[in-house]
Amino acid sequence: MLKIILLFTLISAVLPSNHIYAVQKQEENDFIFAQKALSDGFYDLAEEKLYSLLKTYPDSTYKYKAHLLLGRTFYHRDKFKKAIYEFGLVLEDPEGVEFIDEALYWQGEVYFKLKDHKNAMKFYQRLIDEYPESRYRPYCYYSIAWSYYELGKHRMAI
Repeated sequence: MLKIILLFTLISAVLPSNHIYAVQKQEENDFIFAQKALSDGFYDLAEEKLYSLLKTYPDSTYKYKAHLLLGRTFYHRDKFKKAIYEFGLVLEDPEGVEFIDEALYWQGEVYFKLKDHKNAMKFYQRLIDEYPESRYRPYCYYSIAWSYYELGKHRMAI
């Protein structure tokens, strides 16, 4: 009888962790699927899967990445207000600090695409000033120069 109780206790202790692992694995799979859909240009599908992920797992470890990817899906489909909203969610949430440089870069890209070069340069410059180690920094320098060129300030673009 004692062996049965010990066995039952052991199984009970192991099963919940397996369930948690399965949920985390499904969450990861859903995110990877959405990420792949975006990279393959299936923006509608990526949007659908990212919204589903955020609804199903509101406290997901992929929450900020999902908002960034959603912003990019809107950017690629010229839905700029929605893109600005998604990037803004990351910028405004103190817990998303790890992703602020990426949100700044994409926010700048939205304004660049809208031909609002002055606002675009503000986001690029903020990234350069506040995130010197960001992988987006070289792109910001390039985009600032291109913005100056578009504004007719050719000497500033050099």
